[in-house]
Amino acid sequence: MGKVPAANTIQEHVQDIPLEYLENMLKEVLKVLENNEVILVMDATGLSTYQYGCWQTIRKSSKKKKRRFVKLHISLDLKSNLILIGFSSKGWKGDHPFGIRMIDKLRGKFKRLGITVEEGIADSGYRSREMATKIGEMGGTPQIKIRSSDTPRKGGSIEWREMVKRQREKPSEFQKSYCYRVVIEGIISALKYIFGPLVRSRKRHNQDVEVLIRLILWNYMHIEPV
Repeated sequence: MGKVPAANTIQEHVQDIPLEYLENMLKEVLKVLENNEVILVMDATGLSTYQYGCWQTIRKSSKKKKRRFVKLHISLDLKSNLILIGFSSKGWKGDHPFGIRMIDKLRGKFKRLGITVEEGIADSGYRSREMATKIGEMGGTPQIKIRSSDTPRKGGSIEWREMVKRQREKPSEFQKSYCYRVVIEGIISALKYIFGPLVRSRKRHNQDVEVLIRLILWNYMHIEPV
């Protein structure tokens, strides 16, 4: 019977695992949703790179302190609670560019599998005309929380104009959808409870691998057997 490799040996060989391979493994969950409608919810959270980190107290601090964290970005289906895509970034990076990246990566796969989007729910960190337009192009209604300074001027995006008007004129209807964002917050809490609130890897590639493996394991635990 062989011996378990030492931790440093494992860390060295993690660099040989292609991220694309793990991303494709995570996307395999989409086949379970074939010909279904999804309600897409996206959010991000911090994972510490040292034992005593606390994202709740550090997230609005200086960039220097945020270097102690990586940020986990995920999109999930509200109906199944399955994570459809996810990856990590440096802790001080904003959410919006990674939200656009998740949408772009999902759009082609959804089209091939006949999956349609019913709604796209996100907090104000993802709000933009570009995001509203991309969700609309996937057939969904963007339910992204706006800020008080936002105006309905479409700026090339009819979806943005309608989204702002909907929140201004019918806030109670918007809240009926937006309130379900609490689901992704609960799943993020569960991920941290099961796998821990920190990543142990120091190299960026290894951190990405560690995060993706956690997301794959989450889906494996929540897919109902056929």
